[in-house]
Formats: sequence, structure tokens, C-alpha cells
Amino acid sequence: MARPRRGKTPFEIRQLDKEYSGSTFVEKNLKNASLDESFFNGVVLLDCSFGSVSFRNVELSEAKVEQCQFEHDDFTGADFVDSTFHQAIFQRCDFAKGEWRDASFIECSFIDCSFAHTTVALCYFQSCQFDSRSLESIQSRAVYFNVFSESDVPGPVTDAVFASRNFGIAASLNEAAVVVPSSAETIEQMCLLNNIGQFRVVSLVGVVTEICTSLSRQRLRRGSALRFFSKVLRVLTRERRISSTSLAYLEMLITGFGSTIDDQDLLMAAMAAVLEIHSALLTIAAEPLPSTQYADGPVDRITIYFSQSYGEAHVEALRDTLAQVADVNPGALRVDGVQSGSTFIEVAAVGLVSTAALLAAFNQVLRQARIAIRETTHIVLDAAELKTAVSLFAKPAQRRSAHRRSKPPALSGTVATAILRPEEEVPSIRRIRGAVRQHGPALIEMDEPADALLSLEPADGG
Repeated sequence: MARPRRGKTPFEIRQLDKEYSGSTFVEKNLKNASLDESFFNGVVLLDCSFGSVSFRNVELSEAKVEQCQFEHDDFTGADFVDSTFHQAIFQRCDFAKGEWRDASFIECSFIDCSFAHTTVALCYFQSCQFDSRSLESIQSRAVYFNVFSESDVPGPVTDAVFASRNFGIAASLNEAAVVVPSSAETIEQMCLLNNIGQFRVVSLVGVVTEICTSLSRQRLRRGSALRFFSKVLRVLTRERRISSTSLAYLEMLITGFGSTIDDQDLLMAAMAAVLEIHSALLTIAAEPLPSTQYADGPVDRITIYFSQSYGEAHVEALRDTLAQVADVNPGALRVDGVQSGSTFIEVAAVGLVSTAALLAAFNQVLRQARIAIRETTHIVLDAAELKTAVSLFAKPAQRRSAHRRSKPPALSGTVATAILRPEEEVPSIRRIRGAVRQHGPALIEMDEPADALLSLEPADGG
């Protein structure tokens, strides 16, 4: 984590109006001073350090704070609203009785901090670090609807209420504390199951249905649950735990809900969720494919192993979708065999299907799959052999070397246009939506971790 550099100039204290809004401060330093009840709305703080400074009851809205260090500072009653913190270090800071809302914390550290009676809602913590005292302090009933992604905590949380109201932080709970899934999934069940390692993408259908039903019946007064759900989708996209097909299916559900409501606030929340999904679809579509020597070669056979059990209808839907997203003739792929129990699928390439096209299709349809490529004339594997083959050809070190990133393809229009109408900018998104209209329920049920082996016929045909 970046540390503030030395040689900073003093931070100027404005005693009269306490107004710093809209200002930019670079490489400033302040110690043993008071900035109580000051306004830092829209401020930019870059590479600044504050030690033993009182920030009591300050307003810090729509601010950008980057590579700053705060040590032994008092933020009692301070509001962090819609602000972004990047590589900020908070050490021995007191955040008591404040309000944090819609703030983002990326690669930040919280060391020996107190969150007593602080409301933290709809915040995003990515690659952050919490020590044991800070983690214990933040586990309160006033901390809810926040998402954590790849953050470093000293151990799993044990507070069931906290684990059911926040997404992405590992939990260790006894069986009595875990809500048994019902016919209608709730957002609390989703959080609990994810935090104890039992999350499945298909459960999101029940969650979004329950949210929309509750909103339409006014059991939920605000759209905060839908906004929280949007942030969860952002984390799942970033962590490669959801595919484009599932995102497109969820978009259909939320769009359908939006078309039935008149409440302006709820409509805006639904639109924000749809735009978040559009952004996620564009993120996935723009991801460079793995660099492989076989990019231009034809695929001879595809072998896929799921730990879940699926029927013939699901397998056919997956085959048709892979062909549609790869933009090849539907008859180019043929299912040769399916073993039930756990599902073991063999698909033969009857027509010409390039490795690059199929890798792109897998990235959209089965994004959680571990993919290996092997050049061979013929291969017959059972499930155990397939997992061994994938582990041999897709070890983490090998995957890193094979996934060298090239520059993502540029979108032809503006970013705003692309987010509003992504299918016009990325043809594969249009094909994905077509497949989802045909096979949506089956595709979201198959959005699971899988092992896939692409077998390639040698160029000389031998």
C-alpha cells in the first residue's frame, strides 16, 4: 500500500468560514489542530497526512481522497457521503456517531479504529484491510447493505445479524444462525449463504423477485435494497462469479418491474440497477481473452464437468447458447454424451468453430469455468480424469502466463451511449440477450463453477 511522501507543506486552516469545498490539496500536512464543523464537499485530497486532528462533525460529500494518511484523528459525527477513498490509511481514528453512505473505499487500511454508533450503509470496500479491533467495532446493527470484495480481515465474523446484512465478508456461524432457504429467497439469506461459502448465482432470481415484490407492495419503503443488490452484482462481476447470461436475465426481471411502477424514486432505483448491469456487461465484453498459440485453430471436442446435476434440456440450452454467442451455425456443435449425477458433457464440433470464438463464448456464458486447452486427435475422459487434466493444464501460474492482457477493444460510441445501449456497441451482448430470451432460466441455473477442456485437432490433421 502506498505511503504518503515526506516534505509536505502545511495545510492552511480557514478559521472564519471553515469552507474547503471544491478545493484541491496536494502533499499537505497538518498535526494537532482542529477542523471541526468544516465543509469538505467536493474536495480533493492527494497525498496528504493528518495527525491528531479533530474533524468532528465535518461534511465530506462527493470528495476524492487518495494516498492520504490519517493517524489518531477524531471524526466523531463526521459524514462520509458519496465519496471515494483510494489507498487511504486510517490508524487509531475515531469514527463514532458518523454517517457513511454510498462511499467507496479501495485499497484502504483501518487499523485500531472505532465505529461506535456509526451508520455505514451502501458502501463499497474493495481490497481493504481491517485489523481485529476495527473489524469488531464495525460489526453493529447500524452497519448494513455494504459490500466487501477481496478485503483482508483477521478472521471470519461470528455475528449472524451483521453477516446477513452485508455481502462479501467471510462468516463462521453455527447451524442455528443460518436461515434455511425458503421458496422465496431474501436479500438477508443471500448475504448469509454467500458469507459462509454457499452462494449460487441462481438464488439471485429469487432475491430480485422478492425485492421487487416487496417494493411493489410497499413492504419496503425505499429503493435501498435494490441499490444494494446492484452493488452485489458489481462485486460478483469483478470477482468473476457471474456470467453475462445471468446478468442479462436479471436485467429482464428488473426492467419488467420498472415497467409496472409509477413511483419516481423506485423507478430511478430500478434504472440505476439496470445501468449497473449494463456496465457489468460491458466490463465482461471488453475483457481481453487469454493469449494462446491455438487462437486461430479449430476446436474438435469440448468436455465440461459440473458438480451440479443437470438434465438434457439444460445441456441442449447450453450447447445452443455457446453456438449463438460464438456466432456460429447452431448445428456446428453436437452433444455426444451426458453423464448424470454430477454432469459430465461431451460436445463435438461438427462445423468450424475457432478456439478464440469459443473462449469468448465461455467468458460470456460460463465465466466461472476453469478452461484448459489440449492438442489431440481424440480424447475420452471420465469426470475424475477431466479434473486432473484441467489441474494439469490450468494451474494458477500457467493461467497467469496464458492470460497476458492485451488492450481491450475500444467502444465505438461514447461511454454514456454504450452504457445506455450496450447491445449497439458490442454485438455479442445482442446475441447474449437473444439466447437469454430463449433459455434464460436454464442458463442462470448452469452459471456455476465448472471444468472445461477444449480439445484441438492438430493442424496437419494427424
